[in-house]
Amino acid sequence: MDRIANRDIPSMVRGKREFRNNRDSVRGVPYKHGYAVFSYGVHWPIAFWDKRTEQWYTHNDRYSVTTSKHTNLVRQGMGVNYTTLPSVEELKAVLTHGYTGAVAQKLTQPRKLGAHDE
Repeated sequence: MDRIANRDIPSMVRGKREFRNNRDSVRGVPYKHGYAVFSYGVHWPIAFWDKRTEQWYTHNDRYSVTTSKHTNLVRQGMGVNYTTLPSVEELKAVLTHGYTGAVAQKLTQPRKLGAHDE
C-alpha cells in the first residue's frame, strides 16, 4: 500500500487507488461493493464509491478538526457529483450493503410512530 502526503489524497481518491497517508490517519481501500476512505480507522468512514450505482457517498457528521481536513481533501478527489447522507451511521449501512441494499433494508424496517402519526 502506498504511503502518501496529505496533498496527494485527492488524486489517490480520484483514481480509487489504495493508500494510507504518512501518519496512517487516512486510508483508501477497496471495500466490499466499491472503494472506501476512512479517517482514523473503519469506525469513521469519510466516503464510499459504490460500484453498482457508480456514485460517491459521504455524510455530514463532524468529528474533529483533523478529520474535517481529511474530509475536505477526500471531497476534492470525489469531484462535484456525490450524494451526502445525513449521518455516518447511514454511510456505514451503505458500506455494508451497497446503496441499493441499504435503501431496501431501511424501507423494510418497521416504522416508529411519532406524535404526528397518532
